[in-house]
Amino acid sequence: MNEPKRPHLPPMFDGVKDGSVAWKRIAEIDHELLGYFLTCHLLIEHYLDEYLKATIPQLDWEKPRLTFGQRINLVTWEVLVSDQKYDPIPAIKHLNALRNKISHRLEIKLDMEALQPLADYLQKLSSSRPYVAPSDPKELLEAFVGTCCATFASHLSFQYRQYPNS
Repeated sequence: MNEPKRPHLPPMFDGVKDGSVAWKRIAEIDHELLGYFLTCHLLIEHYLDEYLKATIPQLDWEKPRLTFGQRINLVTWEVLVSDQKYDPIPAIKHLNALRNKISHRLEIKLDMEALQPLADYLQKLSSSRPYVAPSDPKELLEAFVGTCCATFASHLSFQYRQYPNS
């Protein structure tokens, strides 16, 4: 069976070593996981934006051009969840910090260790029953993003039922 063809990207400049230019290959990057990770970040960003627009509709959210970090800092756990142990904001901030690192350094590994704060958050949610964290980064991202988006979606649904003309 033929394996899918991986993209062949040029190497990165890796400085000068022993008087010669050195090149660093980036063939080890899991482009599928990287794309999935970035899609997960964009999905959370979408829900975050919609949540802020619904919660504070009197502001024009297009003009300020706030960063993701600035927008997530506008959300407080007291409003989003009733108990601080269910607060997704620190894990979302970690996800964003990883995204920022990736945007400047391609060699960041998206493994279970890098995503541990997401697993820790999911563990807190299931403190009353045994929790088995996914062992695959994509499965962990799926579980985390699904949970976060459901939290935002429940607030959006409530907001628009309470204030249908907002």
